[in-house]
Amino acid sequence: MLKRPTIVYRHKERLDLGWALDQLCAYRLKSRRKALQMARGCPLAIFANDNIGIAINSFGVFEKNELNLLFAFLRTELTSFSNAVALDVGAHIGNHSIYFSKFFAEVIAFEPNPKTYSLLKLNASYFKNIRTHNFGLGECGGNYQVVFNPINSGGSSLIPPSEKLDHTTSNARLEALDQVLQVEQKIKLIKLDTEGFEYQALSGARQTLKIHQPIVVLEQHLNDFTEGDTKASKLLRDLGYKICWIERRFSPKIPLLRLLNALWGLLFGRNVVVYCGLPLPKRGHRMLIAIPVHLQDRLLNTKIKATE
Repeated sequence: MLKRPTIVYRHKERLDLGWALDQLCAYRLKSRRKALQMARGCPLAIFANDNIGIAINSFGVFEKNELNLLFAFLRTELTSFSNAVALDVGAHIGNHSIYFSKFFAEVIAFEPNPKTYSLLKLNASYFKNIRTHNFGLGECGGNYQVVFNPINSGGSSLIPPSEKLDHTTSNARLEALDQVLQVEQKIKLIKLDTEGFEYQALSGARQTLKIHQPIVVLEQHLNDFTEGDTKASKLLRDLGYKICWIERRFSPKIPLLRLLNALWGLLFGRNVVVYCGLPLPKRGHRMLIAIPVHLQDRLLNTKIKATE
């Protein structure tokens, strides 16, 4: 005969609107996980509750729209990429490296942060054409400290050892690309996301830029601007590059208009325009595209429009 179980502890859970919304979000993510992973081509290790990790869980790829736009803009060059090399400088956990690996014969990823590099190495192990290095690129070789931000690991930055810090840091190594680069194939693309160290990385890569003349894709923050331009942009222009930037048409500041604009985008898409010329708008740029001399006729003759 079965005996009725005895209650030994009772706890009342409090459920609120936030809990209900979280459950809906979790259900949405679970329903899309297989499709997103198949589209990406592999599982991906992330930092939980991190900005980039949240974006990958939600969309499958971090900065998916920017990457899709970049390769739509470069569509005339895609066939030449299949026998070439891409460099992912500031590779983080390998999001961009994995995306690039579908187009290039080889991707070489540089990540100085030892915490982040452990995930990069794991994620890259799914691909035979991604090679990883646990050092960053700078003007010359040297030891630095890297600050790790647990909720925005992509914003972790290199700090000179002489500066006093209130955060936990890890040791990191920088090398000049011109001194360590060993590739037989042509380098066609360099992506830079080094949180303020773009100029230093390019300074240590001048010979590589002159010899290979790759397309350079870089991030620039508002505080990188001095006298209306950035040092990284000036360096590239001195080497004959032209700098392109992205404009998403009509981004109003009034909240109601922003909401209406978002609803319009859901129904009809958003117009995205790639501009080239001077002056470079003084603001943060998630993706600038620097075009070398030998590609300017093919890529810059007409305005390129896309719809997201």
